[in-house]
Amino acid sequence: DPGAAAEAGRLGVPALSKSPAGPSKAAALHWLTETHRDRLEAFDAVLILDVGSSLCPGFFEGPLLPEKTGAAQAWLAGTGRGVGDAATVSEHAAQLWEDRGRQALGWSVRLRGTGSLYRPQTLRELAPLLRTSIEDTEATLLLAARGGRVALTMPDRRVEDLKPSSVGEAARQRSRWLLGQLQLLARHPAALARLLLRSPLEGLAFAVELLSRPLSLTAPLRAAAGIALTADAVLGGRPGWIAAGGLVASSLLVDLILFRTSTGLPWARLARSAAGMSLAWLGAILNLPRAALGWVRTRRQ
Repeated sequence: DPGAAAEAGRLGVPALSKSPAGPSKAAALHWLTETHRDRLEAFDAVLILDVGSSLCPGFFEGPLLPEKTGAAQAWLAGTGRGVGDAATVSEHAAQLWEDRGRQALGWSVRLRGTGSLYRPQTLRELAPLLRTSIEDTEATLLLAARGGRVALTMPDRRVEDLKPSSVGEAARQRSRWLLGQLQLLARHPAALARLLLRSPLEGLAFAVELLSRPLSLTAPLRAAAGIALTADAVLGGRPGWIAAGGLVASSLLVDLILFRTSTGLPWARLARSAAGMSLAWLGAILNLPRAALGWVRTRRQ
């Protein structure tokens, strides 16, 4: 926007402005690759950052993209209070456990929108295919489906990301993510099928994560499902449901243990953060119609 362009000019940074703006981040990336292809090819990597993100000292010292990868994701260190604290905890746990586990198995880690690095050719190939409001997860799927790979950068390459500080701001942001998850399933079933055929376990893990997140929304649903299945087994005389109820409850317990282990936060603080984030996700559901009509923005200080 004009304010961002003026600030870039004050800092002596060349700025490119898309006119008309939007309507989404994916559209802006497509415009960039189509309109400024020659400019992009002159660089080793394209780094995507959100407003409010900042880089740790020494971020550009040494190679950023590991060999034989089409893209990479920097480590994120979120900052924020209240629900922002919950978002930071969730993101930290996801990178520490899920992404490191994927990388150890030779799978793609998840691109997270800010701190995402692409090789120019990779971005040019993916950008025209991005159609959802969660272009980072969408790009991860499309790249993995074609046999490409996303890796984590070195741990000292960190991006500090400013998180929403109120339930309302978090709800607006998460309504966009929730809409994007639905769009991804509707618009890229073929890509998910290709990933499942090429790497069945990786594809299954991607599908499970997509359907079981967000944790703060599915956690109470999984707890209720586990209780209902167990009660039905006991009262209805169907012992087979006990195993199903135990499996659902175990998935929730594993998530909670991983969160506690990765953050070291006391249970009381985790509970408060989870409660705030659950309210944000409920607000996101109510905000879905608005998100479907246009790009939902969150205020940045």
